Amino acid sequence: MKYNSNIALILANFLTFIFLSCQQESEKPSSPSNTSPVVSNSNVSGTNSISVVVSADYLFTSGNDGKGKNTLFCLDPKKGTLVWKRDDFFVPTDRTSFLLYKGILFVAGAESIYALNANTGLTIWKTSVFSSPNSPCIVDDLLYIYAQTGNLYAIDANNGKIIWTTSIGSKVSDQISPSTSSPTVVNNILYVGGGDGRVYAVDAKTGSKKWDYSTGGSIINSSPAVVNGTVYIGSSDKKIYALDANTGLKKWDFQTKGSVTSSPTVAGDKVFIGSFSEIIYALNANNGEKIWQYQIPDAEGYGYFVSSPIVVNNCLYIGSTTGRLFCFDSSKGTIKWLYKSDPSNRPIASIYEIKSSPIVANGLVYVNAGFCYTNKTGAIIALNAEVGGLIWSFSDACGEMSPVLITKDGKTYHSGVSGMQQ
Repeated sequence: MKYNSNIALILANFLTFIFLSCQQESEKPSSPSNTSPVVSNSNVSGTNSISVVVSADYLFTSGNDGKGKNTLFCLDPKKGTLVWKRDDFFVPTDRTSFLLYKGILFVAGAESIYALNANTGLTIWKTSVFSSPNSPCIVDDLLYIYAQTGNLYAIDANNGKIIWTTSIGSKVSDQISPSTSSPTVVNNILYVGGGDGRVYAVDAKTGSKKWDYSTGGSIINSSPAVVNGTVYIGSSDKKIYALDANTGLKKWDFQTKGSVTSSPTVAGDKVFIGSFSEIIYALNANNGEKIWQYQIPDAEGYGYFVSSPIVVNNCLYIGSTTGRLFCFDSSKGTIKWLYKSDPSNRPIASIYEIKSSPIVANGLVYVNAGFCYTNKTGAIIALNAEVGGLIWSFSDACGEMSPVLITKDGKTYHSGVSGMQQ
C-alpha cells in the first residue's frame, strides 16, 4: 500500500510539472544572465492547491524601459539588483498593485490576470477578464478582481477558473473615466467603490449584492478599509465616508477640500487619508472629527496626495506629487523626516511625483517615484525607515505601481488592507 502511494505521488508531481511547463512554454522571463529559468516540480506543491516554495526574498514592481515597453521587475530587496524580469505582456505601471499569495505573484495585466511563479517569473496560468482589471485581493484561495467594465470577478487562485461574475457600477462608456477602486473582503463580504459613485457590498461566495450606498460623487477611485464593522472610503465629492459594514448606513462623513482618491488607513482610533486639496488628514475613526492635518507648503508648488498612507511603529509614510516621501508622527502629525526624490532638489519636483503607496519591511521603506511613459524619469527607491536615508535605487522602475515584497519564509508586505502590514 505504501509502495502504491509513493507511485501515485511521483506520478502526480510529474503531471503537475508537465502541465505547468506547457502553460509556460511561450511566456518566459529574462534573467540578468539572459538565460531562461526553468520550473522545477520541487518548487510547486499540490495539484488542487497550488503553492510555491519561495527560495529567497523578492521585491516586485514595474516600470518602463525608456522605449515605451512596460516591464515587470523582480529585485533583491536588500541590494536593488535584478533577479528576473518579464516584458512579453502588458504590465501596468499606474495605480494598481501586484498581489502575493502562497509564493505566487498575481499580476493584473491588460484584460488578463496572470499567476506567476515568484522564484522564476514563469506563468502558472492566465485568465481573460475582457477589460483592464484593478488591484486584486485574495481570501481562502479565491482571487477577487474589479475590472474597469464594472464587472466583479471571483477566480480560483489555483487554476484561474472564473467562479462567478457580477456587474456593479457603470460601464466605461457611461462615465468620464473607469474606477480604480480595488476590493476588500472581510467576513465573506466584498466591499468596493464603483464607477457610479456608489459603495457596494457583495457576498464573496456567490457574488450577490447585499447593499449599496450612493455618495455625492460621480466616481469612487479610493479603495475601502474595513475595520471593526465600519467601511472607510473616499469619493470624488471631496468627502470621506464611514459606513456600517453590515447595513451600508452612514455613520459619519468628513468634508475635505479636494477629490479623495487616496485609500484610507486605520491605525488604532485614527483614520488617515490624503486628498487633492494638498492635505493629509488624521480623523477620529469613531466620529470623523479632525485630529490633525498637514498641508503641502505653497513654496513647494501645487501638489496633492494620491498615494495611500501606511502606518508602521507610529510612523505614517505617504508620498506626494511634489516628489516628497513623508514620515509623520502618526499621533501628532509632526514630520519626522522627508525625502526629496528629485536629485536636482528643485522646489517643484512634479516629474518625480510619488503616487505609489509605500511599503515597509525589515527596516526599509520602498516606493516608486516619477513618471513612467515613453521618456521615463524616476526609480524605485529603498530608504532607511527610521531616518529616511537612501539605501539604493533602481532606475528602470517608475510610475504609480505600488511595490510588493515576499520573504523566504513566506511573509508578504504590501499596501494591503487598511494600509497596515500586520
